[in-house]
Amino acid sequence: MSAEIWLALIAIVAAPAGGALAAVLTRRKYRVEIDNLRADVTRKLADTRGAELANVRQGNEILMQQIVEPLRVEIKSLRNEISRFRRAVERIPACPYSADCPVSRELLSSEKVDAVKGAGDK
Repeated sequence: MSAEIWLALIAIVAAPAGGALAAVLTRRKYRVEIDNLRADVTRKLADTRGAELANVRQGNEILMQQIVEPLRVEIKSLRNEISRFRRAVERIPACPYSADCPVSRELLSSEKVDAVKGAGDK
């Protein structure tokens, strides 16, 4: 056989083999890229979850500072005022003017109105 035939046979065999080898190498390259992209997506999802948790924490802190703390202060103030009011009301019977005390009359009339409203609600 001549050298030309050998070269032709080698070309016929080498072309598909080279194409197959190129396909295998290309497939490996794309698999590596896909694996890298999947890892990147996983990292980004973890970062997103971390950012969401940070936002929730920050929202809770704002809620505590802007709403809960002022309400605590207001409730404490109201409790102190109610305590002072209770002490004052408890001293009414010991007052020398209790028989003609306008504050006592107002409190008693308020209690009677509340009792009538309460009986009407039932």
